[in-house]
Amino acid sequence: MFGNILEGLTSLLSLEVFLMMNLGILAGLIFGSIPGLTVLMAIVLLLPLTFGMDPVSGMVLLLGAYCAGNYAGSITAILINTPGTPAAAATTIEGYQLTKKGKAVKALNMALIASVMAGLISTVVLLVVAPFIAKLAVKFGPAEFFALAIFGLSIIISVCSQNLLKGVISGLIGIFISMVGIDPIMGTPRLAFGSFNMMSGINLVPALVGVFSISEMMNISEGFIKKWRSGNNETIDVMENMEGEPLTKEEFKGSLKTIIKSSFIGTFIGAVPGTGAILSSFMSYNEAKRSSKHPEEFGKGTLEGVAATEAGNNGITGATLIPMMTLGIPGDVVTAVMMGALIMHGLPVGPTLFSEHAGVTYGIILSLFFVNILMFFQAKFYIKFFVKICNINKEFFTVLLLIFCVIGAFAVNSTMFDVFVMLIFGITGYVLQKFGFPLIPMVLALVLGPLAETSLRQALIISKGSYMIFMMKPISAAFLIISALSLGISLYQSYKIRSNQEESGKSAII
Repeated sequence: MFGNILEGLTSLLSLEVFLMMNLGILAGLIFGSIPGLTVLMAIVLLLPLTFGMDPVSGMVLLLGAYCAGNYAGSITAILINTPGTPAAAATTIEGYQLTKKGKAVKALNMALIASVMAGLISTVVLLVVAPFIAKLAVKFGPAEFFALAIFGLSIIISVCSQNLLKGVISGLIGIFISMVGIDPIMGTPRLAFGSFNMMSGINLVPALVGVFSISEMMNISEGFIKKWRSGNNETIDVMENMEGEPLTKEEFKGSLKTIIKSSFIGTFIGAVPGTGAILSSFMSYNEAKRSSKHPEEFGKGTLEGVAATEAGNNGITGATLIPMMTLGIPGDVVTAVMMGALIMHGLPVGPTLFSEHAGVTYGIILSLFFVNILMFFQAKFYIKFFVKICNINKEFFTVLLLIFCVIGAFAVNSTMFDVFVMLIFGITGYVLQKFGFPLIPMVLALVLGPLAETSLRQALIISKGSYMIFMMKPISAAFLIISALSLGISLYQSYKIRSNQEESGKSAII
């Protein structure tokens, strides 16, 4: 194995590979940071460029965009409350609150460090224990996927500890919306109202752009209208001291345990085909809040929350390659495109990849180390420019962001239907916020609803209607038990926080 690693390392020592790494990282940073322009879009656009390259150079280009794009989604999530990629939705919870406190630089640096560390940890796991994790991932059937989805949905309780009822209602709205389209088992249309576009379901990208970005722009526009009505035609105030202080060693050390834990959560979730970064980021956030010594700080702007979500969603970068390279099963849509690139270069994806093309295979794996390190330096250089976003004239920036959002939503399927979906979700998000309903539960349910429904129905078909299948499967039973414990702990923490707030209120009155 050492000889194969050395051969793989040698294949990376060329100027072409170095240039492709940096080009891929730059493309990932651009596409990941612009709402609507996803990592998948970056990979698809870069794929034709790999046709004339050797396999290592081509894959390095794609992996650079993959890792950088996963991180870059946090940039706009932190600065303007709009996730650049769906995986960064959880980062908005703490990231934007930190920006409003003038701690944007701290949040961006924490997101970068957590992303890089998670990517490196995930790569180590890929290099060392890929076959073992792949065997475990293969044991996931409908019952296990349903239990995993339930565990993810249980996070709603943790996210909405301040107002549980409204959080659950928001989650139910998300589940209802996720049912639009073709029935996954029967193949019949439902809630489509005769619309051909509705039959394909609600695409997640325009929905997320609408919920987070359009609703935020409507809030900003509301401020414009109030100022115009009052006769004050000045522009919206720009945040003072936007750049703030850099991240300190103490702050990093305080989140180190969370970063490591979330990295392993992301690695495990990424190794299970069909799950993805959104689930791992929310799971990591929930675990960080559950185990935190100060859970009451979550939701108000804490660096530990940013570290958890970013380590969680970047921990999948190496892990999603595990089932793809060892079993020929892509971990997500992006790795499915990468698998096509490997096949295009004549590499047999599956168990024989490690035996017949060991040098190339280990070269691709080892390139993830260099990609993450180079990403750190590139993103570190750009951070001082990223924070300037919030110092742009708000009126101009709102119009510019709206244009980007429309382009991004349209580019998903090249149809105006997705633009209308974005606008409808934007209005929905704006109205829900006005009535105090949190948006994260709806997004989480929208993501996990199809997985939960399909897996539940498939499992019941296998068991002929018996719900005992979920307890007879060890992995499924373990996830359901963990979900129950997580719910109990979250409810207890919610009760404790409310009790402390009530006591504080009484003390203030006295």
